[in-house]
Amino acid sequence: PPCAPRLIDAGVAQVVAAMRDPNPLVDGRGIRILEEGGVPVAIGLLQGEAERLNEAFVKHVRTGLPLVVLKMAASLDGRAAARDGSSHWITGPEARAEVHTMRAAADAILVGAGTALRDDPRLTVRDPSYTGPAKLRVLVDGGGIVPETHRLFDGEAPTLVATTEAAPEAGRKAWRDRGAEVIVLDEGSPHVPLDRLLAELGKRDIQQVLVEGGPTIAWELVEQRLLDRVVLYIAPVLVGGREAPGILQGEGVRSIAQAVPLEIEEVGRAGRDLKVVARVHGDR
Repeated sequence: PPCAPRLIDAGVAQVVAAMRDPNPLVDGRGIRILEEGGVPVAIGLLQGEAERLNEAFVKHVRTGLPLVVLKMAASLDGRAAARDGSSHWITGPEARAEVHTMRAAADAILVGAGTALRDDPRLTVRDPSYTGPAKLRVLVDGGGIVPETHRLFDGEAPTLVATTEAAPEAGRKAWRDRGAEVIVLDEGSPHVPLDRLLAELGKRDIQQVLVEGGPTIAWELVEQRLLDRVVLYIAPVLVGGREAPGILQGEGVRSIAQAVPLEIEEVGRAGRDLKVVARVHGDR
């Protein structure tokens, strides 16, 4: 039940709250009940920390959209893989363990078709301390190139495929036969509109999405201003090569003046790897 009347009945002397409720429908109601019941309320202690802790909920309440976090891994010279496409494992075991913690904190884990086809990921939480429900796996595959035999369709966790009319109907049926939910988001092209996909996830009460690749879908999220945070692990190795893919692809910006600004929030270590956490479009 609502906590404010219970606190009054219990004889609590004072309430200290870090932040107000972001939902305008209820914001201030509990405070008013407490103060009218003779309980003083102090608001704002550690407010910044509380907003960070609850940022996915806050964004979802205010916009209906999930918080979007992009996880990337690269060599020290910015390569996501070698020229033959191999990328396992650029980072060390400590960084990989942190990724499972990030998966546990998210409501959905999203991957693009190219990465799913090449790496055949499971996108499950393999953290011994995690006992919660399986996370929603989201595959963005506008052309229907990922076969239903891949591990995303192993039934270990729920899978949602976002696709378009360009995907063959037989392939869509094969996905469904393997237990996946398939939604067609078509705007007359084989590219899944990511803004519509995120809006759909928000309607399903998905409050935080962890994006795990690949470099094309990562750039689309940056370019369309759909990304909230980047977590980049940098391994102490050099790869080189003109044909070795970088962590972002797509067209990129025309000039450095158009580069997307970031606000660095954290720089640290995960075992042998560097870890950089940055907020995207920090001025919005």
